[in-house]
Amino acid sequence: MGLHVLVDRNDYHQFLHLAYEIVTDAKKVSDITIPLTELLKKRKIRFFQATVHEIDFTNKVVRTDKGDLSYYELVVALGSEPNYYHIKGAEEHSLCISSVEAAAQIRDKLKKVLAQEKDAKIVVGGGGFTGVEVAGEILDELKCRVTIIEGSKTLLPSWNIPEFSRKVAEVLTEMGAEFIFGKLIVEVKPD
Repeated sequence: MGLHVLVDRNDYHQFLHLAYEIVTDAKKVSDITIPLTELLKKRKIRFFQATVHEIDFTNKVVRTDKGDLSYYELVVALGSEPNYYHIKGAEEHSLCISSVEAAAQIRDKLKKVLAQEKDAKIVVGGGGFTGVEVAGEILDELKCRVTIIEGSKTLLPSWNIPEFSRKVAEVLTEMGAEFIFGKLIVEVKPD
């Protein structure tokens, strides 16, 4: 059995599915991250902190900003990147929970906005799992107005469980959420 090496640009693992709780200060970044050294300490895995720039499959080499690593077998786990669905201005003018750092930036921006505008209205683009979680957390913790814009006719459309979608919509409505269904966001402008 050969040496196993984990390459990651971060020195921690993030439980990204909980990042929405950072947005309202319900959790701290340290609550949903764990140092990779701690996670790997009883395993026969070496951690190499670096950013991968290229994989040369022909020569079996991973090229990083800290040098090249040769390999016998390779497992690639890239994580994810935000999808802005070709919405004009979305990448430049919206906030996306793509990491714990991004969630903390959203938290800081929300605090600033709410300090300046007591009646601020927050718009959440998308009524999928993350959108519903973020909206619920903001409604519960920050007590401000939230509108969810969802392109389909229901919340959580990918789940395809109508009774569940209705119940989630009922709970969010009771919390004060507003909804726009069946409409697509076509452009995001600054502030």
